[in-house]
Amino acid sequence: MQLDEAKVAVSPEAVLDQIEGVVQSIRQRKIRVENGEFSWARPGSVSWRSETPDWKLALEAGQIRSGDGFIFAQNGEIRELFGVGDGTGKKFSTFTTNIELQKSKYVVWCPTLARQDGGGNIKATNNKGYLNWIFVEGSAVLLGQADATSSEEPWLYSLPDEVLSSRASMPDWDPPGPDESDVNPWDSRTRITFVRTRDATGRNGYQFLGLFTPPIGYRVVNGVSFEVCRLISDEFDLRRVRRTADEHQVDV
Repeated sequence: MQLDEAKVAVSPEAVLDQIEGVVQSIRQRKIRVENGEFSWARPGSVSWRSETPDWKLALEAGQIRSGDGFIFAQNGEIRELFGVGDGTGKKFSTFTTNIELQKSKYVVWCPTLARQDGGGNIKATNNKGYLNWIFVEGSAVLLGQADATSSEEPWLYSLPDEVLSSRASMPDWDPPGPDESDVNPWDSRTRITFVRTRDATGRNGYQFLGLFTPPIGYRVVNGVSFEVCRLISDEFDLRRVRRTADEHQVDV
């Protein structure tokens, strides 16, 4: 039997009525928010931001972790973390959010995650049609990407059968030696990965997801073939990469 503050017995029906009253109050407030009755909920209102932007807080901390909650508005702020910005957080590329760190074993990857519709089809959420998808296999976390090849159906991508059969069970990728200079850096370097997201306060931007290996193989979901990388760490020490006098990146 439920007791009130005066230690008097309260019937189950009364408890349910109280809960229903709270639920109705929440619903009514939600409607008022959606109707713009509160100034902070009106279209065009400025969302709250801390005095110090997250990229500066991350630099002060000297590291980034997947659970720290930092949101970086665009790749200009991400560039500041690795010494290739202009000190304002506004130097960004309109062509790509990814960053190649020169003379480094790292690249910065900023994918936008795809979504799955009611029919199970995986659809792109970026204007280039790339499909980026997270897989969980036991204790392993994989991030895969499929490159759209059809302008009519960019989310229905697959590789030739002979390629799939030879690479579907590929073992963990072995990076090339230093003499193989023609290798694409994205196929040989660890990926410092940020994904586009929206936090609880409504801020849109990129959040650090973790360090991922170079591609290790393929996974197929609903006929879509994804080249996948494996998560190896959920934190990164920013002091491991510093800016040199000739504006190249080196590891320390």
